[in-house]
Amino acid sequence: MRSPLIVIHGEDDRVLPPSMGKELHERAPRGRGFFAIPGVGHNDLIEQSAERFFAHIRRFLDGLAE
Repeated sequence: MRSPLIVIHGEDDRVLPPSMGKELHERAPRGRGFFAIPGVGHNDLIEQSAERFFAHIRRFLDGLAE
């Protein structure tokens, strides 16, 4: 059995390019979600966009329950 995967990535991430997060998402076999948040980087993702960050997590988890 494989666990679901969610990837939330800042579009301005200079540590790990968003393309790496997208590739990881595409390789996951099932139960996956990819969300790119504009205007944030690697270390300020939650600080700058907590509301959007947690909204994506809620949406992902709601989708698993269906």
